[in-house]
Amino acid sequence: MDSRLNPNRPGVEGKPARLVLAATNVQKAPRRDAMRMTQALMGEVVRVFETQEGWAYVQLAADGYVGYVEEEALGPVGTTSTHWLSVPSSFTYPAADLKMSPVAEIFLGAHISITTVEGSYARTKEGRFLPMSHVKKIGEYLSDPASIAAQFLHAPYLWGGKTARGLDCSGLIQLALNACGINALRDTDMQEASLGRAVEKGEPLCRNDLVFWKGHVGILSGPESLIHANGTHMQVVEEPLAEAIGRIAAAGSEVTSIRRLQ
Repeated sequence: MDSRLNPNRPGVEGKPARLVLAATNVQKAPRRDAMRMTQALMGEVVRVFETQEGWAYVQLAADGYVGYVEEEALGPVGTTSTHWLSVPSSFTYPAADLKMSPVAEIFLGAHISITTVEGSYARTKEGRFLPMSHVKKIGEYLSDPASIAAQFLHAPYLWGGKTARGLDCSGLIQLALNACGINALRDTDMQEASLGRAVEKGEPLCRNDLVFWKGHVGILSGPESLIHANGTHMQVVEEPLAEAIGRIAAAGSEVTSIRRLQ
């Protein structure tokens, strides 16, 4: 079984917990200098298998990924989330007033429990406020992954990242698809093996087709344009598909498949 998804704790079911920070690094080892494997967003539920010296070994409920997070990022499961953040990032405020200093920044996909609506602001169970236009009800989704990916243009590249402050190629795809109600796993090989169907040779390409290389993925904004987070530009860019294919081929990697979501 894939070690990225296998907690390898026979007979241990794990205790549920919820992430309380805006974004939490999920690391390969219980050290701050260990490799960041992915990030978990505020409100995500995890199973905790063990804790040691301020670290917890967890599995993310959303995509099954396993790794270590700092214990301070964990809180009780508590109240069920009612909404999720549907824009790349937003601020929470101490009152329903945009002139107030923000309390925190939160990111696309964060799960939130909203108790009341005051004018154009939603009040969370923690007593913070954010624009109601920035959230959607749990179970309500957006419809166009490419448009979501485009909202991250110029965001910096960050290995293992999944926020507007930094993200990698598969993180961008996972965020965009999940926001549209399409369950996407975390890494490129997982996504290539599980999403959609293969586009046959000679079949016209379409918006929202996914283009895969070994260890890399992007999404088409049109038949000839690709949006992807990449290490060459060190940010999310939109560029001609042919240019990306040529540059990546020159570096020794050919397209492995193109997949259609619907």
